[in-house]
Amino acid sequence: ALFRQEIAWYDTQKSAALSTRISGDIPNIQEALGDKFGSFLQFTGMCISGLVVGFFHGWQLALVVFSLAPFLAAGGMFMSKMVSKSTASGQDYYAEAGYIADEVIRMVKTVIAFQTQEKEINRYRNQLEKARVAGEKAGRSAGIGMGLVYFFIYIAYAIAFWYGSYLIGKGNLSTGDVLVTFFSVIIAVMALGQGLPAIGVLAKGRGSAYKIFSVID
Repeated sequence: ALFRQEIAWYDTQKSAALSTRISGDIPNIQEALGDKFGSFLQFTGMCISGLVVGFFHGWQLALVVFSLAPFLAAGGMFMSKMVSKSTASGQDYYAEAGYIADEVIRMVKTVIAFQTQEKEINRYRNQLEKARVAGEKAGRSAGIGMGLVYFFIYIAYAIAFWYGSYLIGKGNLSTGDVLVTFFSVIIAVMALGQGLPAIGVLAKGRGSAYKIFSVID
């Protein structure tokens, strides 16, 4: 596919950045088409099944527990979005660093002749530093997202058992119905939260596939 491109196309591309980008996009496509897609289908099935069972055994309690699902989903979406964004930025910085290294190696005589070794080293180091910062940002985003998810999970535990005991006292539900409803909806909501990051992976794979197929086609 690269050999079929016009000469003018190469004038708009950085040779080392192009190879680095392709080698980075292929794993993204492979990951999206691999276990992540199967996991997404699995978590979707778990979510639907849990909601059906929960609403069947106690729709009132199920509504109360499921009302916290938007907060759990928001935490998961925040984590997925920020991690994906930071990862993409890190890949761009690594691609630029690869281009700088390849450029300097190919023109090493010129670099030595003009005594610009320190300048090129600083250019390379700056790109790696930006990639490191992007990686740290991705880690912080993942930590904050997981913290939000578990915070709302424990809030759901407290509210569900309080309201469940109230329904038991009124005779609307039995103890078994409360437990079945609660854990069914919690499993459904947790499956929803676990399935959301897979959407980010699928979206990233789709974006990478667009770049690859733009070269192939």
